[in-house]
Amino acid sequence: MRSSSHNGFSITQNALQLIYLFCLVTAPRASTAVNFTALLSTVPDLSQFTALLASATPLAADLSDRSSLSILAVPNAYLAADDHLARHHLSPSALADVLRYHVLLQFLSWSDLRALPPAGKLVTTPLQTTGRATDNFGSVNLTRDPQSGLVSIRSPAPYSPSNVTVLSLVKTLPYNVTIFAVNSLLIPYGLDLMASETRPNVVLNITKALIDGHNFNVAASMLAASGVVQVVLLSLNLNAISLFLVTMLLM
Repeated sequence: MRSSSHNGFSITQNALQLIYLFCLVTAPRASTAVNFTALLSTVPDLSQFTALLASATPLAADLSDRSSLSILAVPNAYLAADDHLARHHLSPSALADVLRYHVLLQFLSWSDLRALPPAGKLVTTPLQTTGRATDNFGSVNLTRDPQSGLVSIRSPAPYSPSNVTVLSLVKTLPYNVTIFAVNSLLIPYGLDLMASETRPNVVLNITKALIDGHNFNVAASMLAASGVVQVVLLSLNLNAISLFLVTMLLM
């Protein structure tokens, strides 16, 4: 079937349907991201944890386009009694990694926690996506004691010294985000809390390295005279470089 046009051409119904579907697919979608800092700020008892979360700008960037999450928030009284922050003197990057470990990349309801299997449930956190967590230590294991009903969260590493207990359900936005109160900070197993996300500046004397390598004296002189050395040093933020040089053979 064709649709007539006053301009002298016609469009089939199938073509109209394809155009309609194309418009649906390409139309801008409303963002489903949740402002977690704003959401947490509505709970006064979580004000200190909210301030930590707001200060961790790398984490805010990680979560800017995510939904369906569960947040493990530490109430003020428990955070004040926790000495992890003071004892480790966390750098901003290390603090961001610790807070990444308090975000579960899965929406979990209170009924989901009550239905945890005896073997527990492994859930990934944003820390696992950074590549700084070895093995699956960027994930957490959730278990429920069938006798007491208490839900514990800890690293999947054997004998991990850090674990927390879920105190209560604080807030739920169905299928987007759940906030649980826990009784302390959860420290990732094996994470170097003193390490920085930024690498130290590389200091490299390329000309000296070429001379020390023998048979590259002429190449070293040419690089130094041409200004290429300065360009190479500026490009070191690309993590690695390779130089291909011709040795000078004296006959």
